[in-house]
Amino acid sequence: MGVIRRIWITFDGLDDKNIAARILNSVSIQMYWDHEDRPSVDVPVGNFFLFGAGALKPYENELFSSPEGRSFVCYIPMPFCEHARIQLVNRTGFDIKRLYYDVDMTLEDVENPLYFQTVYKEVSNELLHDITIFDKSVGKGRFLGMNVTAIFNPDYEKYWFGESEVKVYFDGDSDYPTLAGTGVEDYIGTAWGQNEFIGRYQGCITFNSEKTSFYRFHIVDPIFFRKGCKVTMQTIGGAPKKEVLRFLAENKQLCPVTADVDGHILHLYRQEIEWNKIPDDSWVNFYRCDTYHTVAYLYVER
Repeated sequence: MGVIRRIWITFDGLDDKNIAARILNSVSIQMYWDHEDRPSVDVPVGNFFLFGAGALKPYENELFSSPEGRSFVCYIPMPFCEHARIQLVNRTGFDIKRLYYDVDMTLEDVENPLYFQTVYKEVSNELLHDITIFDKSVGKGRFLGMNVTAIFNPDYEKYWFGESEVKVYFDGDSDYPTLAGTGVEDYIGTAWGQNEFIGRYQGCITFNSEKTSFYRFHIVDPIFFRKGCKVTMQTIGGAPKKEVLRFLAENKQLCPVTADVDGHILHLYRQEIEWNKIPDDSWVNFYRCDTYHTVAYLYVER
């Protein structure tokens, strides 16, 4: 009986970008608590440690770190009552010659623990379908946070992907969530777009023209649930009106939802759009289709 307090791992070959990318994508970390049959954690190492975009770099936040960009450290407390098992599964297709690791724990009394769990998903979304980060319909727990890697669809060229609201539904919520955000960059604490930054509870590890990886941890703003919880994220981006019209003429997959006309929001979704009433320089938000890798970090009952 006790609590795992810290995990440190490193592999041989991380200085080679190709080998590092295969390790990040194809070595999974798995965790089992108290003789369960299926792992509570089963996530590629890169996604678990916030490197879903594939580029190693130094960072440190409240729950994870990589001091010089060549190791993986986790500080999430993980309680267990009888037994704990952590393993790595190598699906790279080649032998990893050297693996070093250190798992630190305190042996102590643990009563009625909430067990650490992750939900990992790879989603190539369909138009107008929000992404479900996780959905726990029964049981109590805590949503500790999430990290998201978005791989941008080149159809939308350089234009912004992140007008997506993050929504948290508790047991009893139906059409409307208890918590709703205003956009991806707002959810991670920045504004008017995003670039790379590392914060204690929120940040963006990678942002470039092809992909991004960002995170938010609900520690100072905890999210507990008693009977169930669901977290979703929209798949909305934006561009100037003239570019949206061009995308539509090119038959690209998108659905306009709102236009910003001098600070006033004009609703476009599910109604006839009178484009002539929208100035050419207006910003138009639209549903789009990208690829997402998401990891939700939770504490849940057994």
